[in-house]
Amino acid sequence: MPRQVSRLAFPPNQTPYAGQWVAVGPTGGTVATIRIDAKERVWVNGKPVKAKRSDGALVFHQGVITYTIQGDRRLKGEDIWHSSDAGTSGRIVAE
Repeated sequence: MPRQVSRLAFPPNQTPYAGQWVAVGPTGGTVATIRIDAKERVWVNGKPVKAKRSDGALVFHQGVITYTIQGDRRLKGEDIWHSSDAGTSGRIVAE
């Protein structure tokens, strides 16, 4: 029986979301620091938050801010945060 080769961008025990991220404000300042581990557990500014997958993205909230990180790393400019209170948005960048 021929061996099949996986075409996944990441091995099965890794996730494209894992790592250190920074939510950047409209003026360039840091809004939040984000850490995501290999099990997709998320911490925002050192505090654990619940995250869920939604349409290929990892989505999580802290207070009035919603964070969205895309799983497909080819999509540029779609890792974003949005504050429902202030109506502001910004990008999320990997450290």
